[in-house]
Amino acid sequence: MKIKLAIAFMAITSMAVGQTVEQRDSIVNEICKTIVEHASKPDSIRVQIAYETHLFPVMEGLTDQQMRELASNIFYRLQRNCVEFKKILEARDPPRGDWSVVDKKPVSKLDQEGCRSFLEHEKYAYLESTGDTVVLHIENGYWTDRFKNGTYSKLKFNWIGDCEFEIEFVESNNYIRKNLSKPGDKYRYQILDKKDGYYDMSAQIPGIERFMLFKIYY
Repeated sequence: MKIKLAIAFMAITSMAVGQTVEQRDSIVNEICKTIVEHASKPDSIRVQIAYETHLFPVMEGLTDQQMRELASNIFYRLQRNCVEFKKILEARDPPRGDWSVVDKKPVSKLDQEGCRSFLEHEKYAYLESTGDTVVLHIENGYWTDRFKNGTYSKLKFNWIGDCEFEIEFVESNNYIRKNLSKPGDKYRYQILDKKDGYYDMSAQIPGIERFMLFKIYY
């Protein structure tokens, strides 16, 4: 019995520390399911129940640093993979500035030639909802975000339609972005219109019918 308990504890600890991203995403999926199942309850209670059921038990035996790392990774992965959790956060802190969200895919006003001219520029900028400016470089098949604290994110760029492209996460040393995404994660973008000094854009996680509208400046 003691041997079985020891094996079980090691398995739980291994999952909590997150030796594989799949194990952490499994926790994210279970938290999301519980949040959805308790839709009739207040948002704070829904999240509390989900965390107490699926996250807190696997934190037992971890160091403070390991708990912080796990909690941060789960928090940001939930924002990416769990629509209900994202809606809860947006209800408390709605998208601001250039950003808004719609549930129906917008239609581009440009033709293929107008959209492909997007790559005539290599350097762009966009504003995060915090108001911080992100400098964007698109060159040699890569999309690279550079943040004001000196960190970066690197993604592969690939056209998938006349006015649509995907970027695939490669790596990042930015605290939020490296917790939000894992290698291979894709994001789908659509160029909606070209204005004086900027493009109207939409961004979507493939498979999720929510579209973030924002601007990219050139």
